[in-house]
Amino acid sequence: MSTALSVLESLKQQVQGQKRRVIFPEQQDPRVIEAVTTLVQQGLCQPVFLNTPETDIPGCEVFSEQQDAAQWHEKAVNLLVESQRKKNLTAEQASEMLNDPLMLGAILLRAGYVDAGIAGSIATTADVLRAGIKGVGLTPGTSLVSSIFLMEWPDKALTFGDCAVNPAPDAHQLAQIAIDSAATHQQLTGEEPRVALLSFSTKGSAEHPDIDIVRDALEIVRQQQPELAIDGELQFDAAYVP
Repeated sequence: MSTALSVLESLKQQVQGQKRRVIFPEQQDPRVIEAVTTLVQQGLCQPVFLNTPETDIPGCEVFSEQQDAAQWHEKAVNLLVESQRKKNLTAEQASEMLNDPLMLGAILLRAGYVDAGIAGSIATTADVLRAGIKGVGLTPGTSLVSSIFLMEWPDKALTFGDCAVNPAPDAHQLAQIAIDSAATHQQLTGEEPRVALLSFSTKGSAEHPDIDIVRDALEIVRQQQPELAIDGELQFDAAYVP
């Protein structure tokens, strides 16, 4: 990672002036109000609130105040019914589910009303994930939701996955986490990812069923993504310090 431009500053440059529409379902949080105000001032996106906020923010769109809000809400109901077809969800039940701001924000993202959504300042990780899975859905070909933490130093950026969603993945899940985390790292930083499957063992220094999972995951990744630079099992110091 270049020291000249941080990941955040690079991303800001990419979106500057593009007016990407971003929905914020947790508009009751003062931190969200402050963040949205900054985004408007810096011209980084077109923020969208679901309802009229207590504090007026010039330049922030309010979904419920738009002339076509009813049509978009109807489209959201239909999309939710379709996505939950196996559960035989009725339109009335879907409409009730959309009273949840997280779910409405997620469905509006799926419908194309906005380009992105930000949530989790008030809601739990589990609530945000449930809304995302039911509302937005998963990437085609993916059956697992995982997370990453992107940590940046002056001279490098590291991505850690998965630190928030899957507490005890099996080998296939761990392999998917590694592949998805590498792809996200490349998307955010522009760097070619190099992946270490971390463990409390380095190349056989210990034996345990948990280590076997890591070794099996490594073979799965190498079969599915032979071009990906990956190794394991490694303790963090062995993976990080040349």
